[in-house]
Amino acid sequence: MQWSVAKAVGVILDIDAEKREAQRMRERAERDTLTGLYNKGTMEAKADHALGALMPGENAVLLMIDIDNFKQVNDFYGHLSGDVMLTEAARMLQDMFRASDILGRIGGDEFTVLLRGSGAQAIAGRKAQEVLDAFARLLPAQGGGPVFSCSVGIAQAPQDGTDYLTLYKKADAALYRAKMQGKNTYAFYTQLPLEGLGAPTQSTVGQTIDSELGTGVMRSSLAEYVFHILYQSDDVEKAIPSVLEIVGRHVGVSRVYIFEDSEDGTYCDNTFEWCNDGIVPQIDQLQHMLEGELADYYKNFNEDGIFYCRDIHALPPNQVQVLEAQGIKSMLQCVIRDDGKPRGYIGFDECRESRFWTQEQTDLLCIVAEIVSVYLLKARARTRLTHALQGAQAILDSQDAWLYVIRKGTYELLYANKKTMQDVPGAMPGEPCYRVFYRADKPCVHCPLVKLAPEGPDRVTARLYSEVLDMEVTAVGMEIPWAGGEDAYLMACEKVKTQKKK
Repeated sequence: MQWSVAKAVGVILDIDAEKREAQRMRERAERDTLTGLYNKGTMEAKADHALGALMPGENAVLLMIDIDNFKQVNDFYGHLSGDVMLTEAARMLQDMFRASDILGRIGGDEFTVLLRGSGAQAIAGRKAQEVLDAFARLLPAQGGGPVFSCSVGIAQAPQDGTDYLTLYKKADAALYRAKMQGKNTYAFYTQLPLEGLGAPTQSTVGQTIDSELGTGVMRSSLAEYVFHILYQSDDVEKAIPSVLEIVGRHVGVSRVYIFEDSEDGTYCDNTFEWCNDGIVPQIDQLQHMLEGELADYYKNFNEDGIFYCRDIHALPPNQVQVLEAQGIKSMLQCVIRDDGKPRGYIGFDECRESRFWTQEQTDLLCIVAEIVSVYLLKARARTRLTHALQGAQAILDSQDAWLYVIRKGTYELLYANKKTMQDVPGAMPGEPCYRVFYRADKPCVHCPLVKLAPEGPDRVTARLYSEVLDMEVTAVGMEIPWAGGEDAYLMACEKVKTQKKK
């Protein structure tokens, strides 16, 4: 009996979970993926249902809101900023209207709001003006870019229509009138007749926000200047701070910096930083940032390697904590890649205000990241190679053997370890080994290198007497590749060890 009850409860829980999942999927299908508002089809269905349920004495108003000149705004600031603007506009509208009002995104940069109730028409003009004022505050003037505003068309029920499609067309016509009046205003369909203005050739709604992206906005002269600074520099690490300052002052940001990942990818360091006047440097506090401190940070970057952040408070709490401590409000970053893998990033910080990043700024950061990464990664590779060579040199110098490399064909010395340089006078690059070690005019007939013919063994051992060392040595010779693809021989000579008598 207990088993049956448990099984029944389990079935009920499963059904409940399925219902919740179905509800979640249904809500997702009803919503615009970018803004979270109702999409065009859902807006129409819900508005029609609400209009049909109006009681005697109730009225309704449909506001159609269209962002002015959004293509120019989108082109200037770029699609990343454009999407953020649309998202913030949607959030702003949700805060301005009641939960019972119905809001939708019906096109790229167009929204509709249905207000209903006995006082809807009385407050329509005031709400429309509040919308205009709110949009004007969303994007303060910066960098000579286009201003952010909207126009609003208003249709009223029942006098302008009693169904959504009719109100939609009337609000669209009123919106057209508001645009013709100079934009950044609102118009009622009934109060502002359209005689003499003509009718729009097509609806103002339903346009997409897509615009042609181009990198030509970015000043090529600045990118060329950055390239020449790094190209002509003998020390990239000294040149990069100048590059960051030039770019930072051009963009007018608080901070420009570079983070580089460790070789094993377990931590990253702030390796370069430029700060504008009055901005506190952070580079000393941002060393050995462990992966756990900024977990999954690279997930913030899109497929183009760009991390656009207008407001850091939209990030995970652990990242917000780190960024708030630096006084950051907005960021724009671009990945530095090596063989397609992220190796760090270069970024802009804005500590004064939340900021919409323009397309020019995004393009500039990307091209600077590409230029800097080439020279920086090359310098880092050179440093790693130098360290590797120093390590190899230390190993060779620690050996109790005479080690040297000679050029194939001429027997000229290419390299000699510390012991060889100390014990053999004249062991200098370019000198033939048979003269240095054996005071001969030609290679010794017993030299193991003579036996290293093309068809011969890879390694040959011989016992030789060195006039210079005044001792018998065991010499091992082998062919090795050398710098520049040159063929060479490695010789390793040791003093012949005599066996102890028993």
